[in-house]
Amino acid sequence: MSEFLPRYARVRASLIERLASGEWAPGTSLPSEIALAAEMEVSQGTVRKAMDSLVADGALNRVQGRGTFVAEQTPELANFRFLRIVDGDGQRVIPELLSWTAKTEPADDRIAQDLSLKKRADLHRIDRIRAIDGTPALLETIRVPLGVMPGLGQPDAMPNALYPWYQSEHGVTVLRTDDRLRAVAADADAATALSVPAGTPLLECVRVAYDLTDRAVEHRISHILTNAHAFSVRLG
Repeated sequence: MSEFLPRYARVRASLIERLASGEWAPGTSLPSEIALAAEMEVSQGTVRKAMDSLVADGALNRVQGRGTFVAEQTPELANFRFLRIVDGDGQRVIPELLSWTAKTEPADDRIAQDLSLKKRADLHRIDRIRAIDGTPALLETIRVPLGVMPGLGQPDAMPNALYPWYQSEHGVTVLRTDDRLRAVAADADAATALSVPAGTPLLECVRVAYDLTDRAVEHRISHILTNAHAFSVRLG
C-alpha cells in the first residue's frame, strides 16, 4: 500500500521507522535535509515536508541555526503536553507522587480492546496515588503490555512523570494520547486512596497513549478529585 502514498508520506513513514528503531536517539540531531534527500533519492522539499509534519506532531524539534533534533521527553514537557490539571486561577498544577505499587495481571476484555491486544494478554500494572499541596488528589491505574516494555517489571523507584521514563529507560516515546472524560462517584477503593467519603464526585479520565508508530502502549485510568481543581482542555 505504501506505493500509493504521497512521496512525502513515504519519507515520513521511513523516518518514523528509523526513530522508533532507535537509530537516532532522543536529543540527537538528524542528518541535514540535503543529506536525507540524497540518501532517500527524493527532493529536499519532500524531506522538508515530511520533517515539518513530524515537528508539528512533536516527534522532532527544530533549533534555529543548529538543525533538527529528535524530541526528548522531559518532565517539564510531559507535564505541559499531557497533564492538564489547573487550579482556580487556571494555573497548571503538578501532582506529586505519594505512593505506588506494581504487579502483573492479564488484560480484561475492555483493556485488551483499547490496547489492541489478545484477551488475557499479560500486562504490567502500576497503581499510584498523587497529591496536590500534600492532599491526595489523583488515583491512577496504569497498564502497559509486557510486549511493549518487557523490562518494566517492578522497579525499585518510580518517577513522578512516566513518559520521560518510558523513553529514556524503555525506548518508548509517547507521541499522543486519546482521553475520555466522565463524572463518576468514588467507589470504596478510590474513596480510601483519596481519603474522601464513598460517593464523592470525581472526574474519571480513561487514556490510551500511542507511540511514534501509532501503537497503543499504555492504558491509564485516573480518578481526579476536582473540588479545588479542574481538568483543562484547549482546542484549536
